[in-house]
Amino acid sequence: MAQDVVFVLDKSGASYATGIDAKAQQFLTDIKQQADEKGLNIKVGIVNFYYAGKVHQELTDVVKNYDDIQNKLKESVLGFGTNMHAGLWQRRKCWMKMPRLLLRTNI
Repeated sequence: MAQDVVFVLDKSGASYATGIDAKAQQFLTDIKQQADEKGLNIKVGIVNFYYAGKVHQELTDVVKNYDDIQNKLKESVLGFGTNMHAGLWQRRKCWMKMPRLLLRTNI
């Protein structure tokens, strides 16, 4: 079964101190490991938000592009403000291209 996961990450200065990047990277590693072990077709995308939302990584295969996705998670895009609505709106753009399974998590 194919599944899509979109990380919607708060990249405002306030969230940077919470260690969200390390938690997201660990979750990505877990997803890749499950995809490898079970032969799952999982695509991952990244949306960052602060005062605005931005698709930082379009949906891409987690096994084939793991290093690229991990590097995108590590990139600092710190901004001011925390506009969650803008981030969730950009997430919608990822899903519009390949709508599948909604996975919500609070890392």
